[in-house]
Amino acid sequence: MRKHRKPFSALLLTAAVALTLSACGGGGYTTTKEASADSSAASSAGGTAVIGIVNPPTTFNPLNPNDTASTQAISVMNDSLSVLNDKLEFELRLADAIDTEDNRTFKIHLHDNATWNDGTDFTTKDVEYTLNMIANPSVTSNINLSFIEGLNDSGKLDAGTSSISGFKSLDDKTFTVTTKYPVEMTYFNDGFSGKVRFLPQHVLKDTPAESLDTSPYMQNPTVTIGQFSFVKFAKDQYIQYKANESYYLGAPKLSGLYLKIMTASNLVAQIQTGEVDTNMDRTGLIPVEDFEKVSNMTNVTSSFSPISTPVSVMFNVQKMSDPKVRRALEMAVNRQQIVDKLLKGNGEIVDGMLPSTHPFFDGSIEPYAYDPDGAKKLLEEAGWDFGQVIKFSVPVGNKVREQASELMAADWKAIGLQVEIQKFDFPTLLQKLVSNDYEVGVVTIPYTADPSSVFNYFTPASAMNFTGIDDPKLTALIEKGAKETDTEARKEIYNQVQQYFHENVPQFAMYVDKLMIVQSNTLKGKVGPDALNNLYKWEKTE
Repeated sequence: MRKHRKPFSALLLTAAVALTLSACGGGGYTTTKEASADSSAASSAGGTAVIGIVNPPTTFNPLNPNDTASTQAISVMNDSLSVLNDKLEFELRLADAIDTEDNRTFKIHLHDNATWNDGTDFTTKDVEYTLNMIANPSVTSNINLSFIEGLNDSGKLDAGTSSISGFKSLDDKTFTVTTKYPVEMTYFNDGFSGKVRFLPQHVLKDTPAESLDTSPYMQNPTVTIGQFSFVKFAKDQYIQYKANESYYLGAPKLSGLYLKIMTASNLVAQIQTGEVDTNMDRTGLIPVEDFEKVSNMTNVTSSFSPISTPVSVMFNVQKMSDPKVRRALEMAVNRQQIVDKLLKGNGEIVDGMLPSTHPFFDGSIEPYAYDPDGAKKLLEEAGWDFGQVIKFSVPVGNKVREQASELMAADWKAIGLQVEIQKFDFPTLLQKLVSNDYEVGVVTIPYTADPSSVFNYFTPASAMNFTGIDDPKLTALIEKGAKETDTEARKEIYNQVQQYFHENVPQFAMYVDKLMIVQSNTLKGKVGPDALNNLYKWEKTE
């Protein structure tokens, strides 16, 4: 039996390692096990930490986390079976073993000490209940488990079916998941063990599936299984948590935690005054113009996150249907100016969904150069009506992103296009993207170790298909990449996907920026992209 217990470092993956993984039949990926603290360890020592964010969460529903802020808020109080660290390695969490012999049937053992914060044991009944709710057609969920045996292409159960044939409970702490086809362990962790967060079956078992989305629990999730427990949400102000004294890896050293919501300018000010201890790298962005100011503060240390995510310009391909038009809009944008002037050189230019640091990034693709004359010519060839107004949807809250969007609009206007910028708070924009109620929009989609994490957004089965694209050629490539277990073969498939993006431009990257992370001198513990994995180890000192 092949045991999966060694870390797979996706950021630092070399060709030699990739070949080694291929030689192992694609299953040679393993998770690292988090050392378990004695559950009888001393309770919280005290102190409260404050994490600054500029994007508010839109939901606490673990089955349908529509945005990064919501995912972060949920992960503070609800663990998954494994978690992703800053090297893009998966570490075991609620699971203490994930094994497979054939890359189809995965045997998972739950942590023996794992309990809900009300003292109820966490068991396979909770796993089964959660999976059945995700798969229930009456329940809204953006977690697509369609690769699991017994679910259709939308990740749902067919009519007349009430349970997932690919799930088997062996005992209270052990279960198996069988996939429709062999998958890499990276894919399995990315799509299942590192993604799904669970619902308490003993609390919600009598809630009708059709009422689950709007149940009181989703607004007040007091029974959870994470490092901290939910206390209060003050809209647009903060989320308050308290330490989960019965946390199975050991009681947190902090007594409380806040995710504090504010504007970017207030974030910098409150870092300086000591009211904020650290910031989240994706939802608590420090403006580039403040990098020097923050780096000179004596009450904090600052560094750059090793993970950066492309800021995407999305096209509703039903309304912007001609690839020539979409390509022209990309060519008309002076992205180097954005990197040089707005980011002050702290960024890069790529064409698609992946940054250059991702192991599946295709470096052979040259991003379209700034060519306003060529862009205008393409538009004329496409028969574009220069009197038509392009409605450009932009989220507020990130000053650089807003300024970059304004520069883009100015570039488009410079070649004779009519552009109307429409600014929305993020929850409103997200709804417009999900419902395809826009023409051109800006959004950031975080990637993870497996490239399918972002490319699955571009399939018709995805609830988050922001572009509305439904191209059988692209869908077939993405599905083929998901099913391939040979690492080098997967790379070639995803190279083809990236080439498709380059040629057809359903999306392009406005820029990839470096993200500054700060840590107050009174906060001890790991911060950065995987900070939320380690909250229970944080300490506050005077």
